[in-house]
Amino acid sequence: MPTTAAPLVKAAIYTALVSLYSGQAVTVLYGPRGPVTADDVVSVAAVRTIIEVVTIAPTRPRDEHHEVDVVFDCARSGPETSQQTTTERAYALLALLDAYLQTSPNETLGITGANQTWARLSAVALDEPQRQTAGRAAVLTATVTVRTRI
Repeated sequence: MPTTAAPLVKAAIYTALVSLYSGQAVTVLYGPRGPVTADDVVSVAAVRTIIEVVTIAPTRPRDEHHEVDVVFDCARSGPETSQQTTTERAYALLALLDAYLQTSPNETLGITGANQTWARLSAVALDEPQRQTAGRAAVLTATVTVRTRI
């Protein structure tokens, strides 16, 4: 039995994102954005896990609540008016993930080694960092909460 399902959850979300955004001009990364020059990058970043002991039993089962940051980093060249296009693209990519989590069976993440009970979007934060005058950026951080029992 694993100590925690956190790495399994992160890997499962990464795999789901690769499948979800295949065929689109989106680069999906396991971890932080590096020297990638793509306009649209989705990365599976930080994972925070809260562990709860659920019963006193010989198997010592635990419920885990994983908060996984999925970062949508979109950039567009152009004047200030391109900021709206950039921000709306980040939200459009988020909408695909949200629809996937709402309409797919919870087992869709395919976590092996832990029983997944549910996965849902639980928080969203937008940052529009100031970039060079040649372009605009939108960084949308979505928190996906996944509950597992190990």
